Amino acid sequence: MDWIGAEPHFEPHDFNAFHYKERSTTAIWQLDMYNESSRSVIDNSSDWEAWLSDFGGFDEEKPVTLKHGFRNIICSRAPAIFDGQAPVSHLPFTKSTWRKITSDWQIHRGITRVITRQVACFSAVHHQETTSEPLRISFLARMSAYLPDDLALSVVFTPCTRSIFTIWYGCNSRQTQKIQRRLEAAGEAIEHPLLTVGIFVELERERLVKIAEDLADQFTLSSEILQDKSWSPETNMKGSKLQEYLALCLQSRNLVDHIRAVKRQLCKITEQVDEMTAWINSMSGSDTQQFATSIEITGVRIKKRIQDVVDEYDDKMDECRMMSENLSLAMQTVYNQIAQRDSRTNTEISKVNHTIALETKRDNAQMRSIALLTMIYVPLSCVASIFSTSLFNFAPGEGETVVSSYFWIFVVVSLGLTAITVLLWHLGTNREVKKDQRNNSFHIKPESMV
Repeated sequence: MDWIGAEPHFEPHDFNAFHYKERSTTAIWQLDMYNESSRSVIDNSSDWEAWLSDFGGFDEEKPVTLKHGFRNIICSRAPAIFDGQAPVSHLPFTKSTWRKITSDWQIHRGITRVITRQVACFSAVHHQETTSEPLRISFLARMSAYLPDDLALSVVFTPCTRSIFTIWYGCNSRQTQKIQRRLEAAGEAIEHPLLTVGIFVELERERLVKIAEDLADQFTLSSEILQDKSWSPETNMKGSKLQEYLALCLQSRNLVDHIRAVKRQLCKITEQVDEMTAWINSMSGSDTQQFATSIEITGVRIKKRIQDVVDEYDDKMDECRMMSENLSLAMQTVYNQIAQRDSRTNTEISKVNHTIALETKRDNAQMRSIALLTMIYVPLSCVASIFSTSLFNFAPGEGETVVSSYFWIFVVVSLGLTAITVLLWHLGTNREVKKDQRNNSFHIKPESMV
């Protein structure tokens, strides 16, 4: 089965799925549950080593020094590649630093698969190597890479220490500021391991809603043209305008598909919120009970907010479908107008053809009359011409004949000229027929080959 493997540790080939280059735009946050926070901007590998050493990890030689801790790394986005944005797999530190982070923070190797798939997804993985080690829960999320400003997220939650380790992948400066602002305003909700997933949902909502609103603005501008009384297919449904309407239809349909995929992931997040609440409530201890109450309250708020986001997605999907249907209706109306215009043109052509046919019929009748008269008078004319020649003497003298002895010359010459005429007519007719056949075969062959 193609599921996320139970082995949490990164394999050597997993590191090859990322690109590494140090950048000073990565924001680091460290908050605890008492609203005390510190922020750092890491410039190089030595700064990373110092920061990771100060806050500790899961190494056996260097155990976790801070319980109830929240750690958050916001990986800045790499510079744009050509005309497009860099993938979220471009990390802002060296490969050795990434190895240490994945080891100290126990980042589940499933994040490699999630990032590589490039489609919207969310998954939760429970992993515990041995019974002596603490149970950890990893949440992995990904936005679709086929829309701009996509992100990925990995969260590692250790229930026994209530430690949360979060890494954001591919954040631009605007997204970084929004994440920091929401974390500052989280308060006690920072204890919930799915809070950062909720922030991830908010960023995805802003991204999709912005795209939907941009499409709605373009549709509004197009509607003004469609409602103009002077609008006509000849001036507005050619070239770039037609391409613009088709692009709006395709973009709105694609956006509906993306929103539908995100909604499926939101259902899985809601299920994880319920599972987390039930799992924490099953734990014993007075301190745990207070923690469970906080988790339950925050979980209810997360679920309500997710439901609001789902409702907003439904509205945006309806708007996108409405845009697509209206534009399709407008284009169909235009095509009907063009078809009606063509029908009127064809009617006029039919009337002209009918007039031509009547004239042709009248001419044919006249030609038949002429041919009939020709058949009557041509033989008479031919006989009169023959007998009017000197080859015939109808008043012969003594010793003279009626028919000249040179009459055979007339017969031979007449038959020869007739044969030559028929032969030239036959050759000329066959030449035109063969030429037409060659032209027809030249046009028919490509179609037959296809």
